[in-house]
Amino acid sequence: MSLDQTRSRALEERFDAVYASAHSNFKRSIAAGGHKLFIEKAEAGRVWDVDGHEFVDWVGALGPLILGHRHPEIVESLKSFLDTQGTTLGSGIYHTEEDIQVAEMISRFIPCADKVKTCTSGSEAIQLAIRLSRAHTKRPRFIRFQSHYHGWIDNVVIGQHDKQATGRPFPTTEGEERNFYSAEGNSPTAGEESFILPWNDIEALEKTLQDYGDEVSMIICEAFGAQNMCRSPLPGFLERVRELCTEYGVVLCFDEIVTGFRIGLGGAQEYYGVTPDMAVVGKAIAAGLPFAAVVGKAEIMELLADRRVLGPGTFNGYPLGMRAALATLSILSRDDGAAYRHRNGIQARLSDGLHEVARNHSQDLAIQESPGSMSLHLGLKEGTVFRQEADLVGFDRKRFFQLQPRFYDEGIMIMPDKLYVSVAHTQEDADQTVQAFDRVLKGL
Repeated sequence: MSLDQTRSRALEERFDAVYASAHSNFKRSIAAGGHKLFIEKAEAGRVWDVDGHEFVDWVGALGPLILGHRHPEIVESLKSFLDTQGTTLGSGIYHTEEDIQVAEMISRFIPCADKVKTCTSGSEAIQLAIRLSRAHTKRPRFIRFQSHYHGWIDNVVIGQHDKQATGRPFPTTEGEERNFYSAEGNSPTAGEESFILPWNDIEALEKTLQDYGDEVSMIICEAFGAQNMCRSPLPGFLERVRELCTEYGVVLCFDEIVTGFRIGLGGAQEYYGVTPDMAVVGKAIAAGLPFAAVVGKAEIMELLADRRVLGPGTFNGYPLGMRAALATLSILSRDDGAAYRHRNGIQARLSDGLHEVARNHSQDLAIQESPGSMSLHLGLKEGTVFRQEADLVGFDRKRFFQLQPRFYDEGIMIMPDKLYVSVAHTQEDADQTVQAFDRVLKGL
């Protein structure tokens, strides 16, 4: 069954006539149904398109909507600010008490957050973290890991892990056609700023630090690979990375743009019990408004105070984002995290239901997940945890990417490789998705 999208397709023609690309133009389209979807209403865990179709929404604006769409407290809080102070005040000139309240909450919840620096986007926050680590260590390069996403700036997006490297493990551009995030026009020298290593390979990391540790300012990683098919760290891996960073005087930075305030108030660092020196947070922190922050140990963050490191921006700490962040963190922390407990119950109901459907169809399904994020790996035995490429033996990549358009036809919106669960989702949303999955498997 294909949904009638007459109005959406007409709007798509107008859109394509005036826009150079989709708003987020990744190498592969992330649109469901093979075309752009135009929304006219959204509430809680659902959206309605211009053709009158209702969808359960597990996309969550690619991660920010931890509270779902149009949470009434967020809406009223923003309206109140607009009524009294307008849209913005002036970064670095005017402030509000809410600036202080937000930073106090962040510092209370995130283990590594002695100090806070606001930004507007995750990509900006990552670049500021890199700059801070270089200034702190006086070293030129940083280490990142294959398939970890740290924004679209050249120095974090270019290249792949070079399996043939015999010297410094700089990224290679061989096989760039397979890199979802890379494209033409990147700086030819940006790759020299970083080393790329395979994730969960502690021996490769140890050797790189033994040989080139005096060049490495920072190790940056997604502790939980929400941007990488929900890939988990090997037991003990993060702990060993922490030890190595301490041993070699390297700054450890967790990219928590996705996991921060999604997994829980303390993010992935609290979830795994490993405290980095710095972290970047965004997306969920302001429930849908642009807002990000670099947080970290005082001795690193104080480089900003005396202007040895610069991080300016007209919209840094803009008051609407601050108001949204304050309201979001207040809701999430209320009643000792009751919102998270509700969300985790919905996620368990969804996960259990999807597994049961797969078993009923004699289909192998291993759901990769952490609180708030899920990825459905067809072809893997139930219980398989994706940590290394060897874990993907049997993974049916073709059917994996067929799930999104099939779910779309059933009134369920997911991303090509994941689902985001919000505190606004309900048992009905979970049950409807499980029922749709039953029909999807019948058609695959």
